[in-house]
Amino acid sequence: MRALADQPQVSIVLSTSWVRQFGFHRTRGYLPEAIRDRVISATWHSTMARNSADQSWWDGASRYEQICRHAARARLSGWLAIDDDTAGWPVEARHHLLPCDGRFGLSQQGCIDSLRVWASGE
Repeated sequence: MRALADQPQVSIVLSTSWVRQFGFHRTRGYLPEAIRDRVISATWHSTMARNSADQSWWDGASRYEQICRHAARARLSGWLAIDDDTAGWPVEARHHLLPCDGRFGLSQQGCIDSLRVWASGE
């Protein structure tokens, strides 16, 4: 991904229903190599499917809550969610969100520029 080519410190965590449906490795394998090589984990883990409490929590949680839970567990500080689901994002956490239209994703006008700005720390 050219937007992150000069930002080797940026890693990707998947937050998509594909991981739950197809598994992490298969989902990761569908991605272009430039992105795939940066994917380090996912917010959904197969161990959650074996724990009914985790699965129940997940099913009732907003995407924001799912992402925040992962960020807290992984002790992430500088993170950004690129997401088409903006429901439940509180104003004070919006600096962690790059909203995009689900039909276009990062190809939406302005998204790549916003990602570059975030990655460069400007």
